Amino acid sequence: MIKLIKLADIPETPWKNNLGKTRQIAITPNVATVANNDFLWRLSSATVTGRASFSQFPGSDRLLIVWRGDGLLLNNIKLLPHSPLHFSGADEIDCDLIKSPVIDLGLIYKRDKIKASMDVLSIEKETRLKIDSGVQFYFLAEGECLVNNMRLISGDLIEVEKENELSFSPSSSSLFYKVLIEVL
Repeated sequence: MIKLIKLADIPETPWKNNLGKTRQIAITPNVATVANNDFLWRLSSATVTGRASFSQFPGSDRLLIVWRGDGLLLNNIKLLPHSPLHFSGADEIDCDLIKSPVIDLGLIYKRDKIKASMDVLSIEKETRLKIDSGVQFYFLAEGECLVNNMRLISGDLIEVEKENELSFSPSSSSLFYKVLIEVL
């Protein structure tokens, strides 16, 4: 199964702590909510426009990457664009902007039930990738690319499950964020 998702088509909703906005890309199970903290994993893209504290998710881990903007200061440590960061969902995180507003991509997952990773892939030419087990998302951060004949532009992503291989045909250099989610 391959599903094309356009980030721009997903409505924004408030953060758990109401200090920002997010676009929920996917959540499992699909009837779970952030407010009830009853999900196994959740992939979303948040817009950070100023200083705020992150919502806390005890029992979970988080993966975060800056997609747009100059970067974030997380407890006064810089998180620059295209650099995935792993941290505990229970951590108290004070967030501020380095300069301009930021759009990120983040995964929150139950550490005792889910194994997850986030990697950056640069695709310069036609490429075939073998697919790992589990659920995968390929988020196009920069460029334009055909993936299995689906046209993706920056901000689009595909959800992949139970496939053997993907074919990438970039029109120019393309930068993807690959998110892998596996049930333990």
